[in-house]
Amino acid sequence: ATGQCGARRNVEGSMISLTYGKVCVRNVDPIEKKPIFHYRPGSRVLSLGTFGCNLRCLNCQNAALVNTRVEDAQCTLMSPQEVVDAALEQGVHGIAWTFNEPTVWAELIIDTASVAREHGLFTMVNTNGYILSPASEELFRSVQVANIDLKGFTEVFYREQCGGSLQEVLDACEEARGQGTHVELTCLLIPGLNDSPPEVEDRKSTRLNSSHVQPSR
Repeated sequence: ATGQCGARRNVEGSMISLTYGKVCVRNVDPIEKKPIFHYRPGSRVLSLGTFGCNLRCLNCQNAALVNTRVEDAQCTLMSPQEVVDAALEQGVHGIAWTFNEPTVWAELIIDTASVAREHGLFTMVNTNGYILSPASEELFRSVQVANIDLKGFTEVFYREQCGGSLQEVLDACEEARGQGTHVELTCLLIPGLNDSPPEVEDRKSTRLNSSHVQPSR
């Protein structure tokens, strides 16, 4: 059976990654496009993405990519060393895991990050933050930067619009900060769904003012 994320399959009791090394999207971007504004501004990153996601957001901007399954994915197979070699060839400063949800190929990110550090490259993830410990601990310990998408501000919104839960995302923000990762948040506003003044004010005065989700400086 294949999980909802489309990236892992149970084969005779063993969980098998279907995405490891399978690069479906590749581009060189300014770090501000990730968006990251307070970590090495002006630097360039090699952006990589695969298929799959662990949420089902009704307003996803990359729905075609995240809903693709392994049988239909058009990818190039790359090892961690090949990813780093490509980054060095492009003359970038870091590697960004983005486009789809990076946690679906966290194993590749972790393996690549160790090679990247040896060559002076930083690594970052643009993630929805819907990841539990100890997996979140291992991931954020490996990368230097994380942009975490806070897609809504209530459990009801996450359940109805994303098929997930807010608390796990807040916990991941805390985990990332605890690991010393540079964290910046992207806060999604959808007119009529999560942009009411009380909801936005509640976010500003409570959740986002707690130390574990403050942007790093």
